[in-house]
Amino acid sequence: MAVPLGSSSGLEARRAVSWRQADHLVTESSHRADASRAGAKRLVASGHLRPFVAVFASSTAAAVSMRSARRPLLRSLRTGKATPTPQEGSEKAAFWSICLVAVYISCDVGVNLCSEAASQGYQKASAVLVTSLVSAVIGAVWAVRHDGWRGVQQCMAPENVFYRSNFFASVLFACSSISLLKAFEKQSAAFIKLVGQLKLPLAAFLARYFLGKRYSLALKLNIWTISCACGAIVVLRTNLNFWGIFNKLKYILFMVISNVGANLAAESSLKRPNALPFHVIMTNMRIGEIICTLVFLFGYNLLQRLQHESSFSWNIFSGWDQTILLVVGSHVLDTWITALMVKRLSSVHKYVVKCFTMVVLFGITWYRGKRSWTLAEVLVAVMIVLLTLQFAALSHEDKKNAAWRSDTAP
Repeated sequence: MAVPLGSSSGLEARRAVSWRQADHLVTESSHRADASRAGAKRLVASGHLRPFVAVFASSTAAAVSMRSARRPLLRSLRTGKATPTPQEGSEKAAFWSICLVAVYISCDVGVNLCSEAASQGYQKASAVLVTSLVSAVIGAVWAVRHDGWRGVQQCMAPENVFYRSNFFASVLFACSSISLLKAFEKQSAAFIKLVGQLKLPLAAFLARYFLGKRYSLALKLNIWTISCACGAIVVLRTNLNFWGIFNKLKYILFMVISNVGANLAAESSLKRPNALPFHVIMTNMRIGEIICTLVFLFGYNLLQRLQHESSFSWNIFSGWDQTILLVVGSHVLDTWITALMVKRLSSVHKYVVKCFTMVVLFGITWYRGKRSWTLAEVLVAVMIVLLTLQFAALSHEDKKNAAWRSDTAP
């Protein structure tokens, strides 16, 4: 069929979509007007309204409904684009969430590989201190660009830094980071990632009491199945009894507990009503983390002096080399991406993604030839991947159902 001059098939398609939406809006408005007139007639029949008052009320309702329907219609005709539907907005949000998850997986893998490859003769708290300093500087620069000097004041205000959830998160983040780096002295990245999956059921359990979050039965079963699958790989790859695992994993277990508490506190701060901007809250937490790390460094060096009768030294950067700079850089990037994950999704979503990261790390270990895979380990790894995808699908369905219930609520 010939296309008329000055038009195109794409433009015709967009116009057709616009007219179909206009048809829907006009039909909906006519239904509303008919309902208003029917209500007015019932009121007249019952004697509650006089006839001329009922006619006026019916006409006003029809005019208001037509006006509200005409606005998106005129906007779509002016722009030549169809008005976005709630389903399209949901699909766009899901796309950006998938992109964020992909970036987070890359950062998490990078943190573990850099920490495993780094030399281990440095003070772990010094790397945490520099990471917090760099993150605080990034947040302050962000605040200056957005709000000027007032933004910097918000970042450094004591009432914000020592706000209960902010400072609680700062203390636990410092403890978690130091414990994680200490664990890399004796364990591999894949093994630490395996045992770290204990954070998932713990976070889901505590989120109900501290954040008031409730999960459906299907999601609860999915979370516990993922945790059991991760535990199965731990048993298959370590061959340790319970007490052997406990003695070997004291730093990792402490990291698990402190990291879960820190992420739940951070989620509470980032999602509370009337919260400060994202970069301000992040800078508040990093300043609190700097304070906690300095206290730890002072106590650690003082304890070393008392035990070994050596001179007190603040040479906290001894043992640093280029590999430590990679550790700091990867931790800075991971800090901001993790906060975005917690703010946009949740702490539980973050820990589910970490389960997928664990499988990626084991794949890298196998590719390097450090250890071969057994058939049982491969099957459990595939099960973990499928369970994480199932969690994403169930979460998306729950979110859609919640949005539908809120839209249809009276």
